[in-house]
Amino acid sequence: MALRIGRYPPALMLGPDATLLDVLVGMAEKRVRHCVLVTGTGTPLGMVSARDLADFLGGRRYRSVVLERFGGDVYRALNETKAVELSYQPPWISESSTIEEVLAKFMEFKVGVLLVLGSDGRVKGLISERHVANLFAGL
Repeated sequence: MALRIGRYPPALMLGPDATLLDVLVGMAEKRVRHCVLVTGTGTPLGMVSARDLADFLGGRRYRSVVLERFGGDVYRALNETKAVELSYQPPWISESSTIEEVLAKFMEFKVGVLLVLGSDGRVKGLISERHVANLFAGL
C-alpha cells in the first residue's frame, strides 16, 4: 500500500445480521465512531456512523422508525432493527491510493472517513480525516 495510515482492519466490522444494538454496543466497547457492515466474505455492505445512531435516537429516523414502527420503545427498536437498514454506502479508496487521492475523495464526497478496499474488493481498513491530520502534524 502506498499510503499506510488509518486503521487496518477497521476496529468494528459486523455481519449482515447485526442489529443497531450490536453496533451501539460495539462502538462503545471499541470507542469508535463508525461500524463497517460486511458480507461473510468481507465485501462491504455499508457503514453506520455515530451520527446515524444519533439521528435514530432523536432525529428524523426516531420519528419514522422508533415512534411509528415500535411505538416509542427505543430498546426494542435498537434490538430489532438491522444495522443495514440504517447504513449508507461509503466512498472508498484502494490500498494503493496516494495521499492526494485520499484528500481528493474527502473533498469530493464531503465525508470524514473512507473505506480502504483491497484489489479483491474486501474491506482492508478505514482512513479518517483525523488520521490524515495526525500524519501532517507529525511532519
